[in-house]
Amino acid sequence: MLSASTSEPESLQFTPEQLRGKLSDFLPQGASIAAKTAAVEVALRSPMGESLRGAMARWVVEQITPVERLVPAVEQPSRPGLVSR
Repeated sequence: MLSASTSEPESLQFTPEQLRGKLSDFLPQGASIAAKTAAVEVALRSPMGESLRGAMARWVVEQITPVERLVPAVEQPSRPGLVSR
């Protein structure tokens, strides 16, 4: 379960599958969308919120919408730090 007692960014270095599972465990089972949204809002405002947002952003960038898919191949050499996979 996600815990506000954990504030170290290293503790949120989850794989996408682990993050998905942790978020699923964290959200109230059988709760309404409004209740789940409220739970996420509380987590994002908690002391670990910044780390959680970072972990979620990495998941989106690395798994859902990698930069390599957004930047045309011809432009990739001009993107510092862009590593083709």
